[in-house]
Amino acid sequence: MRSGPPANQGTDPANSRARRDTPASDPEARFPGKYEHRVVEGGIGHNLPQEAPQAFAQAIIDAAGF
Repeated sequence: MRSGPPANQGTDPANSRARRDTPASDPEARFPGKYEHRVVEGGIGHNLPQEAPQAFAQAIIDAAGF
């Protein structure tokens, strides 16, 4: 694993959703491989495979094609 500051993933404990006002770090600087950012709407919290299985499965299928 590369050394460096930890990824800053802010969350809002009031609704367990990722905070949209938290500035995203530069993913290209942190992740040496291919990267794709996705936003899943609909009140999804911290358990994406259970709360949005279709979106999770599609992300895995798409990542397999990188």
